[in-house]
Amino acid sequence: MLFGNCGRNVWHVVFVVGLMAMGRGVWADLDDGDIIEKDFNVSCTNSSTGQLCDTHYYIPIEINVPSYFKAKYIVPTGHCSPVKIHFFVDGKSVNTSNFLGWNGATNEFKELDLETTFLDLGYLPSGSHIVSIQAEGQTGGCNNSGRVNSWGGTLILKSSFCQLYGVHDEGLNNSQFLTISPETFEVKALGKMKKAHDIEALDIHPQTGELFAASGNDTNIKGHLYQLNSNTGELTSIGSTGFKEIDGLSFHPDGTLWGWATGAGLVTIDIATGKASLVTAYSGEVEDLTWNTAGTMLFGVENIRNNPDSGVKLLAYDGSTLTTVCAELTQSLEIEALDALPDDTLIFGLHGKNSLPIGVIDVNTCQITASTEIATGYDDVEGIAWPMKGCNSTPSTCSGVEVTGVLTNEGVECQALRSNSGQLYTLSSNNLNGFKIGDSVKVCGKKAEISFCMQGSTISVDTIVPYTP
Repeated sequence: MLFGNCGRNVWHVVFVVGLMAMGRGVWADLDDGDIIEKDFNVSCTNSSTGQLCDTHYYIPIEINVPSYFKAKYIVPTGHCSPVKIHFFVDGKSVNTSNFLGWNGATNEFKELDLETTFLDLGYLPSGSHIVSIQAEGQTGGCNNSGRVNSWGGTLILKSSFCQLYGVHDEGLNNSQFLTISPETFEVKALGKMKKAHDIEALDIHPQTGELFAASGNDTNIKGHLYQLNSNTGELTSIGSTGFKEIDGLSFHPDGTLWGWATGAGLVTIDIATGKASLVTAYSGEVEDLTWNTAGTMLFGVENIRNNPDSGVKLLAYDGSTLTTVCAELTQSLEIEALDALPDDTLIFGLHGKNSLPIGVIDVNTCQITASTEIATGYDDVEGIAWPMKGCNSTPSTCSGVEVTGVLTNEGVECQALRSNSGQLYTLSSNNLNGFKIGDSVKVCGKKAEISFCMQGSTISVDTIVPYTP
């Protein structure tokens, strides 16, 4: 028994017996930043014979814009035994808490928390969804029978709109934050222009979704770390990095913040204090950097100042050594912002260009292939932050047919592509960018009305890029 005969001062909003029968409840209508908080009480059915209660607590939600969600569970007054909470979205298990305790717990249970942190539930598209939680007990306190009879508490759901963040450099040192919708590509200013701040770098924590920014040297507060409010665009000072200019920020998937200190090299930064520590010395001017999604390689773009026609070169850090991957990546183009998308394609900002190209940098050929561009109206985007956690799809502006799948040997006259849904396509193109049979790719193009390819549906290819399933 989880509660024994203790009082239950919680109220029931949505109650479900088993997996099908639903009692009274109202669909929650959610927009960006909304929070739902529900107190509840659940009785386990007679089929519950162990510590795992077979009755879930359900909250149906209606999402107006694609969002990623976090949830927190709080044990109620009167709780008297250990409990672990399992979180589900649309019937699929997405997270599990540690065991929680209760007020007045003793012995090994007295150090247990009384609530979870906000745990990640993942990204949810627009539409109707069901969030549910399930309790698992443990012998201790008033649970002395080895069976959970009832449970309850408070469930808090928090939504956050999935969007791209950027920072634009206006003039010498004014900074304007902006947001871009991954669905509509609508660009909006985030807060007011930050006068004389010279924000040069931006990234988002992969686990908490918190935004961090850093300043350059064209300001009175040089090389400084800030936290950015994603709703208002306001900056909160954290502290000096100890270096005069930070030109790039990138979070490793484990939550460690890495940065580039101009004139010094690669650093790690304490997000609590702002203090940076040098990892690898390097004197070049690196404009931005980004970890790949696996956290195995950190890429940086360095401007070649002594030869303006050479553009930039690409650096890579594998955890121990910093090397030059591409000695001449672009010609006469200055990349000032860089980030990795969930499929490891790269989004980058070019100085003097009113758009953000999305594409790939082929480290073998040192060529950039831009598959799409997002028009921004800003011509000097210094930093980009894509919320990898939850925003797990790459934006696309393909105006024709877009297919993802694997290149196969099923074609006679043309290269064949077997889509992820099993459909056979053939690709009409003079240049497949070096992709070969067995590669996973994303293709954008137009469906051919007449084709000599003979097999499947033929696509006249506009772009072909790597795809990570």
